[in-house]
Amino acid sequence: MCYNFELSFNVRKHLDTTNFENKVIDMVTEHGGTYDIQYESHENKWKLHCCIITAQFEKTDGTNNCTSFINKVKKTPQLHIESIYEEKSNKVDMLYTSKYYLNQLDYDSATKIKENKKNRSYSDDQIRIINAVTNGSNRKRSKSLVISYDEYLKML
Repeated sequence: MCYNFELSFNVRKHLDTTNFENKVIDMVTEHGGTYDIQYESHENKWKLHCCIITAQFEKTDGTNNCTSFINKVKKTPQLHIESIYEEKSNKVDMLYTSKYYLNQLDYDSATKIKENKKNRSYSDDQIRIINAVTNGSNRKRSKSLVISYDEYLKML
């Protein structure tokens, strides 16, 4: 069981793609993760060439590595967190998806992800990861948008 982060950047916006890619790889390995790299090309209104780096962090290492990695990624210009999910033995739990990621999916999959997000509960580790991604974003939300079940019961 591990946490997976899908990061992307536009290849055309970097003169030295290899150098930027190595910088991201160094960030992943510095925080105790492993990585996989793939390139994609989309042709909508514009041609878009992306490098997608999937970073994997073992759940046994705790969430401190994940949250510090998220903070470092957020400080890196032109590097985007597309999705964060937790792999379990027989299923995948989506913790975070960007708007761009949801728009790239087919309608049924995007709707299913949105519904699961509304109806599920999160563990304390998952809440820490979600808050690390959503804190400091431009959205006008309260910081305690995602709370644990125990905190919810205390509010009642």
